[in-house]
Amino acid sequence: MPVSFRDGPSMNNFVTDRNLLVGILGLQMEFITEPQLISAMQAWIFRKADKIEDILLEQKAIKPETRDFLTGMADRHIALHHNDPAKSLASLSSLGPVRNQLRNLEDDDVSLSITRIGMMRDNQNLPDAAMMRDTVAMPANSGSISERFQILRPHAKGGLGQVSVAEDRELHREVALKEIQPAYASDHDSRARFMMEAEVTGRLEHPGIVPVYSLGKTKAGSPFYVMRFVKGDSLKEAIDHLHSDSNRLSADDKRMSLRRLLRRLVDVCNAIDYAHSRGVLHRDLKPGNVMLGKYGETLVVDWGLAKSGSKSSAHTSSDEATFFPLSGDASTETQMGSVVGTLAYMSPEQAEGRLNDLGPTSDVYCLGATLYCILTGQAPIPKLPPVEMIERVRKGQVTPPRELKPETPLALQAICQKAMACRQLDRYPTAATLANELELWLADEPVTALPEPLLDRAARFFRRHRTLVVSVVAVLTTAVAALLVVNSLVRQQNKSLQIARDEANQRRAEAVEEKKKAENSRNEAIQERTRAEENLIAAAKLSLFMPTTAEQVLTKGVVNRDMVLTLRKWFTSAGYESFTRIYEQNSDNPEVVYGFAQVARISSNLKRLERDLKTADERIQLSLKLQLQVPEEKRTLKQRDYLAGTYREIGTLRKAEGKLNEADAALTRALDHVADLIANEPDNPLYKRTKAVIEVEQIGLLSEKLELESALQKAVSSTATLQLLLSSDKAADTDPIMLLLSLARQVTLIHQLRRHDEANAVSLIAIAEGKKWLSQRPGDPNIALPVARIHYWTAEGIADSQGATAEAVAHITEALVILEDLVAKSDNAGYIYGLGDALRIQGKILRLQMKYPEAEAALVRSREQLEKLVKASDTADNRDVLARSLHELTTIKIAAGDKPAAIELLQQAEAMQTEACRMEPESKAMQRELETIKKELMIQWGR
Repeated sequence: MPVSFRDGPSMNNFVTDRNLLVGILGLQMEFITEPQLISAMQAWIFRKADKIEDILLEQKAIKPETRDFLTGMADRHIALHHNDPAKSLASLSSLGPVRNQLRNLEDDDVSLSITRIGMMRDNQNLPDAAMMRDTVAMPANSGSISERFQILRPHAKGGLGQVSVAEDRELHREVALKEIQPAYASDHDSRARFMMEAEVTGRLEHPGIVPVYSLGKTKAGSPFYVMRFVKGDSLKEAIDHLHSDSNRLSADDKRMSLRRLLRRLVDVCNAIDYAHSRGVLHRDLKPGNVMLGKYGETLVVDWGLAKSGSKSSAHTSSDEATFFPLSGDASTETQMGSVVGTLAYMSPEQAEGRLNDLGPTSDVYCLGATLYCILTGQAPIPKLPPVEMIERVRKGQVTPPRELKPETPLALQAICQKAMACRQLDRYPTAATLANELELWLADEPVTALPEPLLDRAARFFRRHRTLVVSVVAVLTTAVAALLVVNSLVRQQNKSLQIARDEANQRRAEAVEEKKKAENSRNEAIQERTRAEENLIAAAKLSLFMPTTAEQVLTKGVVNRDMVLTLRKWFTSAGYESFTRIYEQNSDNPEVVYGFAQVARISSNLKRLERDLKTADERIQLSLKLQLQVPEEKRTLKQRDYLAGTYREIGTLRKAEGKLNEADAALTRALDHVADLIANEPDNPLYKRTKAVIEVEQIGLLSEKLELESALQKAVSSTATLQLLLSSDKAADTDPIMLLLSLARQVTLIHQLRRHDEANAVSLIAIAEGKKWLSQRPGDPNIALPVARIHYWTAEGIADSQGATAEAVAHITEALVILEDLVAKSDNAGYIYGLGDALRIQGKILRLQMKYPEAEAALVRSREQLEKLVKASDTADNRDVLARSLHELTTIKIAAGDKPAAIELLQQAEAMQTEACRMEPESKAMQRELETIKKELMIQWGR
C-alpha cells in the first residue's frame, strides 16, 4: 500500500524528523562527522525518548555549548517552516551521502522519514542535478572527455570538489581539472552547488578571476570543469612566508614585502568589485582562495559558495550585465539561519545566518579580514570550538592588529577596522572604495579612515586666531609654541638616535685594528646618543606638558572657558598623536612608557566627556597596560598613586557606560591601592586627596543603587579629609571644588533619609563654605556650579519636608541666579543640566504655593533646557532628569483638570525613563522613578 501523508506526520515521525534535522545541521556546520552522526543514530534507535544532541554530547562528539547551539538552531529552523520538521529538513538537504547509511540502520521510523523527505522534495520540484548537467555541462569541441583531458596528478582537495593537474591533449598544455568528490556525486544539492560554481567562475570574465576552459562530465556521469592551472603560491602561503621570515628581514625588506601584498589585495578588491557589478557575491574570501602567479597574476578562486542576485545600489549604473545562472538558483539556495563561509573570515551577518542581509559589504568584510591576516600573519578569529568562533564573529571580538604587531601602520589598522566593522553601514560601501583607500596609503596620501592629524589643523587655527590665542594664560601660549615644534623635535631626536647607533657600530668594527682610537670614538658616540636621548625625553615631556597644562588651567577657572576647552581638545589629541609616534620608536624607554600612559589617560577622559566611550575605553586600557608594565616592586609611590587614579577613571567610565557594578568594583580597587599608600605614608596629602576624590565618585554611584547610608558615609569621610587638606599648606586648586561637591551630596542624601533637621544644619555649613570660596575665586564656574547645587538641593529638601517656605524660595532663587549666569556664558552640559533641574524644583515650589501658571512656565523652561541637553548628549542621567521634569509638569495638568494632557505627558515621561533604565539597568533610583510614573499613569487611566 502506498504511503500517505495526508493527515500529517505522527509523533514518532515528528521526533525522528527533528533528530535528523539536528544531525544534518551539525554535519553541514562541521560540528560532527558522518561516522559520529551514524553512531549517534544507532544509539538513538534504542533510546527514542532521548534527543540526538544529548546522545552526541554523551558520546563526546560535541561540547555542551555546541549542543545548546544546535538545539536553538533546529528550533528556529522548524519555526520558519510552520513547526513541521519534515518540511524544514526537506528544504535543507536531501540527506546526501549519509542517506544510504541511514537506511542501513533498518529502523522503520528512520526509513519512513527518509522516504517522506524525498517525496516532499519531489513535490517541491527541486531541480535534478543530472538533468541540469545534461543541459549545460557538455564540452564544446570534443568527443568523449577521456580523449581530450588526461589526469596527470592530484593537486588539492576541498570541502566539495577535488582538483587535479590534467593534460589538454588538443592544445597540449597543463590545466586544472576540478570534479565533485565521489562521496557527494549522488547528492542533488551537492551536484547543483558544484555546477553553480562552474557556471559562476566561467561567466565572470576578469583578469583577476581564474578562466574556465571547458565544462563536462566523466564517463561515470560525474560533473567536472577545466580551468587555467595557476603556477604559484596562494596569498596565505605568501603571508606565512612574510611573517615566518620577519626576524630575518630588514625593516626595508618587510616594508617592501608588505607593499607587494597590499598591491595584490588591491587586485583582489577590483576583481570582487567586478563580480559585484554582475550581481555575484563570493561569500568565502580568504587568503587561501587567492592565487599569486609567478608573473604578477592575482586570481580569485573557489566560487563554490558564490550567490547570484540583483546588483547593489552602488553598482546599478554599471554597464555589466547582471549574472543569472542558466541552471537556476533554487538548488544552491542557502536556507535562512544557515552559517556559510569560513568562520575565521566571515562577516557577522554570515555568522548569524542573516542571508537576506548579505551584500557587497559582506565581501568587503572578508577583504578586511584578509588585510588583517596580511598585517598580523593570523586570522582575525583564532582557532576555537565553532560555537565560540561564531560568537566572537557576531560580537566583533577581534584583537586590533597593532596589539599583535605594534609596527602596523595606524592608517592600515584604521582601514582594516573600517572594512571589518560589525555594522554593514559602517564599512566601505564597495570593494572598489576599499581598493582606492589602499591605493591612497600606498601613494603616501591621507586615508579617509584616519582623520587628518590635529597638529596641522591646530596650526591653521593659530594663524587665523592669533589675537585670541595670545590672550590666553602665558603657559598656554608656551604650549602652543611647543605644539608647532614637537613633530620636528621628535624627528630630530629619532634621526640623532639612528646616527648615534650607526656611528657606534662603525667604530666598534674599527676597534680590531685601532683599539684605542675605536674606544675614543665609541665614547663620543655614547655621548651623542645620550644627548639624543635627552632630546627624546624633552620631546616626550613637551607632548605631556600640553594636555596637562590645559587640564590645570581649567581647574583654576577662566573667563573664556569654551575657548580653553577647545584648546584642551587640540592639545590632548596632539599630545596623544605625538606620543604614539615617540612610543613606536622608543617603547623600551621607561620615561616614554610612563608619559604615554599619562597622555592616554587624559585622552580617555576627554573621549568620555565627548561620549566616545569605545575610544575612551581603548585608551584607558592602554594607560593601565602601560602602567602595569612596571613591576610592582619597582613602582614609585607617585606611580602607585597614579595607578589608583587610573582605576578611579575606569570606574567613572563604567558608570558612563551604565555598568554600575563594574564601576563599583573599579572604585573599590582604587581605594585598596590608596589604602596601601596611606599605610606607608599616613601624612602624605597627595594620597589623602586621591582617597577623597574616589569617595566623592562613589557617592553618586551608591546613590544610584539606593545604598544611601553607605553613600552618606563616603560623603562624611571625603568632607572631613578635604577640610583637613584645605586647612593645611598643602591645599590644591581642586580641593574646594571637591569639598563643595561632597557637601552638596551630603545635603540631598540626608534629606532623602528624612533627617531634615540634620540636613538643614549641614546645608548652613555648605552654604557658608560656598560663599567663602565664591569670594576668594569670583567668576570661577568650577566653584559656582556646586554652590548652585547646594542651594537647589536644599530648596527641594525643604519643600518636600516643610512645604513652600520663604527659605525654600530664597534658596531656589539664589541657585537660578548662579545657573542662569553660567548658561549665558557657556553651553556646558553640566550647567544646562543644573539649570533644567533647578527650574523643575522651582516649578514644584510654585505648585505648592498654588501659583499654577508660574509653575507651568518654569516647568516648560525646564523641559526645553533638558530636551536640548538630551539631544546634545543622550545619557541615562540626562534622560532621567528630563523624565522627572515631565512628571512634575504632569501635576500641573492634573490640577488644571486637563487629564488628556496629563496622560500624554506621563506617557512621554514613561518612555524617557524606560530608555534611561535600559541604558543604566543597574540603577535602582531610576527603576524606582519609573515605577512611580507607571503607577501615576495607571491612576490617570482609571485602572
